[in-house]
Amino acid sequence: MTEINNSKFAVGICMGASSVSYVKAEKTYDGRIIIQEFEAISHNGDPKKVLIEKLKNFNISVTPTVVTGRKFRHLVDLTKITEPEAVEIAFAYHNKSGE
Repeated sequence: MTEINNSKFAVGICMGASSVSYVKAEKTYDGRIIIQEFEAISHNGDPKKVLIEKLKNFNISVTPTVVTGRKFRHLVDLTKITEPEAVEIAFAYHNKSGE
């Protein structure tokens, strides 16, 4: 995660069949995870174009970025995980936090 003022940031992207969704999350100094930004954008059959436009907003050279999506995640040269892996990681955090 990119660290700014003792906070760490990461970006998660889902390249779905009809939309590209992303989330920018922050892990604070006390371990809480806060959603800073989220958006789902219809890609009208061109997910790569939408993704490239959105990536301009993130400094992915220093901000950890991971991509999910059964079919389209392979269009980009970023770290990839499956959607079940992403859900397991999120659930583990959620279950640990008790929220």
